[in-house]
Amino acid sequence: MAIDIDIPFLRMIRMISGAGFETIALSSSKEYSEYPKASGRDRIRIVIEENGLEIDSIHAPYQLDISSLDESERKKAVRECEICIDAASELGIKIMVVHPGYGDADEGKMDRMVDMVLKSMDLLSRHALDRGVKLAVENLEARSRVLLERILESLPEDHIGLCYDTGHENEIGESFQILQKFGHRLFTTHIHDNFGIQDDHLLPYEGNIDWDRFVVLLRQIRYSGNLLLEVKMDSSQFKEHKVFLREAKKRADKLRSMTG
Repeated sequence: MAIDIDIPFLRMIRMISGAGFETIALSSSKEYSEYPKASGRDRIRIVIEENGLEIDSIHAPYQLDISSLDESERKKAVRECEICIDAASELGIKIMVVHPGYGDADEGKMDRMVDMVLKSMDLLSRHALDRGVKLAVENLEARSRVLLERILESLPEDHIGLCYDTGHENEIGESFQILQKFGHRLFTTHIHDNFGIQDDHLLPYEGNIDWDRFVVLLRQIRYSGNLLLEVKMDSSQFKEHKVFLREAKKRADKLRSMTG
């Protein structure tokens, strides 16, 4: 839950736990949780245990692109993901969320980017499988959809699946098309709302996403995993931390109760 990264990590975890949440995900910011460091992982382990929480997933850094046509950048991106997988394994986290890349309007470049992302994902898949970690590929903007689809169509179903981001698909004007096509591969979720214009990361029911339809689809695919909020207070109508967290918990509970 990306509420306010100006609040130190340990304090934020305690606030989330105090609001009644039981499960969290670690963000892509290495500096925030310091998961690449042994000392950072020790702190994560302690604060999670102290607050009775579980970690659903960890988000790989996405500043570098695993589909990049620049081989040096692509290799750096793969290495960053491998470090994230190693941390996940040590912390007992079963899922790493990864971006497939951002695509390109040039069809020729796109074809080569598909080749590169499949090469990267094959390496990461083997690295993750050896460490008991599954890879969940996140849907992004429209140009990256080809990369997402080729990954899920080409690589093994048992340990490579989908992280469905509600806000990203709504932002590009589509209505659950990716969820309908790849729902059987759903590993985890990023739940947030917007008005189909920009990536606001609002609380559910603050934007215009059809949450009733979303719940119907989850029930159809019999999804039993976590519904993880990926929301930001700065875009919300709720500007006080305790109030925001209370609203977040209420809305998360509503969605969970609707899914049965």
